[in-house]
Amino acid sequence: MEDREMSEEEWDQMVHELYHAWHASRPPHHERRDFEMSGQREILHVLDKNGEEMTPGALAKECRVSTARIAKALNQLEEQGIVVRKDDPRDGRRTLVSLTDKGRELVEAKRREIDEDIKAFLKELGADDTRELVRLLRRIGEIAPRFYAAHCADEQGKGGDGR
Repeated sequence: MEDREMSEEEWDQMVHELYHAWHASRPPHHERRDFEMSGQREILHVLDKNGEEMTPGALAKECRVSTARIAKALNQLEEQGIVVRKDDPRDGRRTLVSLTDKGRELVEAKRREIDEDIKAFLKELGADDTRELVRLLRRIGEIAPRFYAAHCADEQGKGGDGR
């Protein structure tokens, strides 16, 4: 089978589709252990993806870690000027967290770096194999939500411990 070359735009599109296909294959609310969290990068990713201010509690829930862990990480990120916390103007008892300009620039620079690394990897894989990989991941993304929904429902019926 001959490999048909792709333009830079097609490679960029493959990276984009690979991300979406890969994330679609992951269980949406499946518990992740803390060691799977990449720390501050996960917080930055969630804040960037959310696109607006979040409470530390909502951030902890989205990152699937404790509020204590989020508080510690936010302290470090705030010291670095990457995030800012402020009182919620609608409810002074709540705190809102958002990325600073420096934080958004950091996230965008990291995204570009990762995109270029993945593109280089995919180019090594080759155009045809990359297309096949993305096709398969899309298919997994179609199947995975149904699989996880059924699996998680089965686990909850068994008390959550699989017995």
